[in-house]
Amino acid sequence: MAASGLARFYGSVFRRRVDAAALVRDSVGAVLAVRSGDGPWALPGAVVKAGEDPRTAAARALSPVLGDRIPAGRMLVFDCAVDSAQDAGGLAFVYDGGSVPAATSGFRAAGDTVHARFLSIDACTRLLEPAEVARLAAALTALETQSVAELVDGRLIPGALPARPGIPAMMPQLPEVSHLLG
Repeated sequence: MAASGLARFYGSVFRRRVDAAALVRDSVGAVLAVRSGDGPWALPGAVVKAGEDPRTAAARALSPVLGDRIPAGRMLVFDCAVDSAQDAGGLAFVYDGGSVPAATSGFRAAGDTVHARFLSIDACTRLLEPAEVARLAAALTALETQSVAELVDGRLIPGALPARPGIPAMMPQLPEVSHLLG
């Protein structure tokens, strides 16, 4: 195999898309969802750039919506897409974005190109893509059990989450950001 052929082969084998998102809740448990233009609703997230780690990418995704003061907390979900329907598969991380005392349910950010809204869990199940709904459900369970959920193609690996309900979330409540929400 020629050198360029070998480089193409290894590039196709090891290249995967890596996404990182953050789960942000308001004081009543609604989940922050965003969408660009008329695209689908999703958890605030971004593609991990070269030289960037997933936690930093998740925090970067929150910046245009909630400002620079929002750090990404602990990892809640790791999802590995291996389904052949997706190009080379991908990896998705969801981090705890904490909770904010929201004074509004919807707003626009990033020069009106990003729509953001706190949605009830029921609304999330209707408006988010199925893979996002699976990651959201796993993230909420991981928060409750203080664990990390491991998924493959959006399905929880059996036995991957311990059953320890009743433990409080690890991420502290974030400072007031309602002035950023418009």
